[in-house]
Amino acid sequence: MAITNSYDINLQSEMASSPKNNKLFGRFDPIHIGLAVISIIFIILSIVFIILFATKHDTSSSFLTTGFTMNSKSELENDFKSRLQQKYTLNSFGLDVQNNQVNAVYSLRGSVSVDEAKNALSGSKMVTQMETTYGDNAYSVCHQTQTISTSQQPATNTPTTPSTPKPPSQYCNGSPQRDILLVIDMNDLQKTNKTLKISSLDTIKNKIASNVNFASTQIFIGATAGNQIVDISTSFADTKDKFLNDFNNVYNVQNTTIRQSLDFGTLKTYAFNKFPARSSTPDEVILLTDKPVSSQSVDKSNTGIYFTIAGVNKNYVKQYSTYIDESLSYDSWTDLANNDPFSQLVCSFFKKPVTTASQRYLLDYLNADDTTNSPKCEVLDMILLFDTSESLSRILLEDYKNFATKFVKQYKTSDDLTRIGVMFFNSETSEILKLVQGTNLDNVLQAIQSVQYTAGLTDITKALNAAFAAFQVESRAASGKVLVVLSDAIPTVDTYANEIIAGKQLSDFGVQTLIVGYEAFSADVLQQLDQITKPEYIYQSLDDTTLNGVTANILANYPCPAPQCVTAYYAVEVSEATNDVVVDNLKSVIQLVDASSALQTGTELYQLITYSEGLTKFTPANAVDAKGFKTYLQTLIDDSTKLDALRGGNTRLDTSMNDITAQLALISKKNNRFSADLLFFGEANDAVLDPDVTTDEKRNQLKTAALNLQSQTGGRIYVVDVSRPVNLYGTVLWDSVTPSDHIVNSTQYLSTTNYFTEWSSLSCQLPAYSYCYDTQVDIAIILDLQKQDYDFINYIQNFVEKFSAQDDAHISMFAYGAQKTMLLTDLAVHSYADLQNSIVTYEEWRNGSLFITTTTTPAPTSSTVKPKLFEDLYTVQTTTVTQLFDAIRTQFGCSHYSDDTDRVFAPNVFIIASDNLASYTDAVWNQFQTELHSRFGCWDCAGTPTFLFLSRTDAKAPTSLGSTINIATSDLDIDRDDDTSTQANINKFNGIVNSVCSTSMRACSSYFSCTSA
Repeated sequence: MAITNSYDINLQSEMASSPKNNKLFGRFDPIHIGLAVISIIFIILSIVFIILFATKHDTSSSFLTTGFTMNSKSELENDFKSRLQQKYTLNSFGLDVQNNQVNAVYSLRGSVSVDEAKNALSGSKMVTQMETTYGDNAYSVCHQTQTISTSQQPATNTPTTPSTPKPPSQYCNGSPQRDILLVIDMNDLQKTNKTLKISSLDTIKNKIASNVNFASTQIFIGATAGNQIVDISTSFADTKDKFLNDFNNVYNVQNTTIRQSLDFGTLKTYAFNKFPARSSTPDEVILLTDKPVSSQSVDKSNTGIYFTIAGVNKNYVKQYSTYIDESLSYDSWTDLANNDPFSQLVCSFFKKPVTTASQRYLLDYLNADDTTNSPKCEVLDMILLFDTSESLSRILLEDYKNFATKFVKQYKTSDDLTRIGVMFFNSETSEILKLVQGTNLDNVLQAIQSVQYTAGLTDITKALNAAFAAFQVESRAASGKVLVVLSDAIPTVDTYANEIIAGKQLSDFGVQTLIVGYEAFSADVLQQLDQITKPEYIYQSLDDTTLNGVTANILANYPCPAPQCVTAYYAVEVSEATNDVVVDNLKSVIQLVDASSALQTGTELYQLITYSEGLTKFTPANAVDAKGFKTYLQTLIDDSTKLDALRGGNTRLDTSMNDITAQLALISKKNNRFSADLLFFGEANDAVLDPDVTTDEKRNQLKTAALNLQSQTGGRIYVVDVSRPVNLYGTVLWDSVTPSDHIVNSTQYLSTTNYFTEWSSLSCQLPAYSYCYDTQVDIAIILDLQKQDYDFINYIQNFVEKFSAQDDAHISMFAYGAQKTMLLTDLAVHSYADLQNSIVTYEEWRNGSLFITTTTTPAPTSSTVKPKLFEDLYTVQTTTVTQLFDAIRTQFGCSHYSDDTDRVFAPNVFIIASDNLASYTDAVWNQFQTELHSRFGCWDCAGTPTFLFLSRTDAKAPTSLGSTINIATSDLDIDRDDDTSTQANINKFNGIVNSVCSTSMRACSSYFSCTSA
């Protein structure tokens, strides 16, 4: 049976063996081998019978129809026969049903095609995944023989001789031909039982080794380690022994860490680099993971690679649905191993999608982020030179414009990256867009579309000289210079000799000239063009192969500069209280730089932060490489006058953290891929820290400052604690800044934390989203917005979606301020659709339309009562606060404890999202305190909430109530798919998710008493 080369990888809703995907029915489960063998024998005997019968007729055709059914054999036999006999004379018929698998063989008198036979049975509702082929190809169908062709083969009356069957214990009877990339997620979740996972992987290894026919199916193994996927194999395993040896190396993979999600974009890029292995062999990726997907920047469609996943946790696996072709989910690693998903995944895909290597190359560029070596990170001054003379027709010019449009969309245009100019020529040359103007893609695209057909003669020499002049005046010294000539390059005014001189002038100036013709050049023309520029820079079509070639040649000539996105900061306290340890701390930093530099790429930077009250300084002025940084530190150690210039003041930690946050925010605005970690060397004794307020107030101040600092560092804040004795200087408050497992009292113990692991994982890639799964938390989202702010609402909606929609997070929503306080959503488990509906209700509540009722009474004519609009400002009163707590008390606290609502042992987190905090008077804030203490307390400890304020302005809530995170408009861009989001934005967003997810229970004497104090 021949198979056509059409394939639509987007048809995810169809089953793996659907006829629309040209996938055959056969998947032999070892449990049912006996039944399969009986079925095969029946088919062979039936075919022999049909062929013998068919030879008695001058014109007759035999067929095999396969599929799956839930009906009985007799019901199906009657259905098939009646449908066939309505149109044809049925010479013979045989049907068998085993394990719900249908095999029908029959002969029809006359010249009947496969499509006609298929149409005759297409109305049957009893069979799914129906496939019909000529009877003499039946054996190859049963064994799923790999065949790739472009046309259907005609029927013959001579039976084929079947090849020797493969051992029946192997997947798919050992017949399918695959190149499989097996990616094993070796990073762990916080809750991963490592022993069970390794044991399960052993089981998986042995099952694959026993059931794969390596003569036809070859496997390459990769593993996740930190934020990368690393090679375990050195080549595709084509023997069982090589596969086993490769798999055993999985257990030795280095730099694994705890991860909450897996980046599908990284997996896709990794797969592109591994395929194709054998040019005519289907490519399949099988991912084994226990994590949800983090990246939603890519999908797998039209890649020519079949993506599958066998994963732990149904909810996690479900998130991959838009990225993959097939998924299987299990409750645990043990279940995954015991159920052997490979018996299905290896067998379900057999047809090679039609995607050429050049198309993959193009897709890789289009989906690459601006940190991969791709057009998006090149620094170029590029001119597009259009031929509009009579050498071309209007139609050809449109083809060139379409080509150019597709080409420039690969680049990131800006003052710092690629600038694109546009010129056109006939006998004269005109400049439409200067290089200095081509820093915006919209401007470039508009310029391309403005190019018009002019006719006239062709003077290429003048055009090349005009481009040269533009490069001389407009190009940057450090940029790559590229001229793309969109022309047949055949002169009608000038001569080839003049063109060659002009081309050499461009080359001598460092310009890479590429000539793109619309059709094949003659040998004579090529001989001339080869002297204008390099032969490999001349193209003779406008297809994707040319587009890829032009792009790749430019990238090879002008690769992206090494990105500098990663910085290590060392914050050393230099107050008077630490005079005796500053030098020792600086020496420790030098030792750490040696260890840290070995874990990064060599493009990372380092900078010192010295801090005391009012004296936060970043030195040297700009972050430097490891060698320069160590030299600078040694200078401070050796020259006491330079160090003394940095010293002084009291110990003030919260304002110092605010200073650091502000500086890192400025840096992240200049470099949207900036990422950093921060290591403090300092003390945090209660009696030493300013200001002179209560311990609780200091803790609140530190928590608020730390929360904003974490948004810039992705939570990577570590401490070498040099605090004084507690009995003399009071409690150490570092645990209000960062988790206790990030705090050590000597640098030698940093290796017991994840400091070095996190540092090694830093890169220019945008961080993955944080998720909060398998953690019980009860959340109230409380909205108070003066202005219509859809972006902020979307931000909150994205936040909610990072929490499990199963039974981990219970969420309720409230609205107050503009209208009467309202409960939008009961506290319970909610789907994302439920919460989206609550947002709609909020909009109706806010604009007043929710309160408009229809009545038969005529509307007044003298005046109209309008609903309150977003433009109608309001003031929150103390009575508003009381109403809010009245509404909250209908969902949280005493009398509401249950597994379905407010849970006793799940912390309560109240998130107030507002652009209105600046208008809150002291009386309003006092009312918050009053209501909080009167409604909750140790008599109802389980209900006592932790407040988090998300403020759209610079205003903050009192620290005694809770922490405030200020959300600027620029912070709302957390889309990992575009070029405008920043590390800081996603770090801030993740920080909010993580802070809510890690909220601890209140520490009280009783959790169950529901009587007021």
